[in-house]
Amino acid sequence: MLKVHVRDGRTIAVDLDDEGQVHDWLQKFSDPAFQASITGLTVIQRGVQYSLPRPEGFRQVTLSAEPVNAGKGGERVLCFADDIRVAMVCHRGQRAARVSVTRPGKRKFNPDTP
Repeated sequence: MLKVHVRDGRTIAVDLDDEGQVHDWLQKFSDPAFQASITGLTVIQRGVQYSLPRPEGFRQVTLSAEPVNAGKGGERVLCFADDIRVAMVCHRGQRAARVSVTRPGKRKFNPDTP
């Protein structure tokens, strides 16, 4: 289960295993105004909450989430902040998450621009 926290204090729940909800999530994600209103993402797995807040001090920040089906599966939350990428993978089969921070350089594709 994914929880999307927005600036006005609301929390939107998204089941990434439900195709209809994923379609709605992708529609909202592509809206720059909604993307700017996201303050953080939380994944809930096996009673544990894993949160990734929106970082401050960057010019351009994009948050996203997707299901991961490799192995036991789970959810991956991604944050692109200027030229830094933060990925958090929450494993469904166990109470564990992996966080990686990379600086791959300038992005070639930007989902915020048409």
